[in-house]
Amino acid sequence: MQMRTTLHIDGDKLREIARLSGIRSKTAVIDAALREMLDRLRREKLKGAWGKIAVDLEAGPSAWKGGR
Repeated sequence: MQMRTTLHIDGDKLREIARLSGIRSKTAVIDAALREMLDRLRREKLKGAWGKIAVDLEAGPSAWKGGR
């Protein structure tokens, strides 16, 4: 889903990210930043669950699908 909106963004930061990353468009820079933040937040959430979920690493694919 795409959404058109008006944002007030620090132009210096946007240009530096574009220069360092090689990303050319402002939209692509913002999209990449949003993806990175989502990835980071999801990893942090998974790290918070570490040790709370029992996982059988020896189980085969049939166990992954509910034993079917």
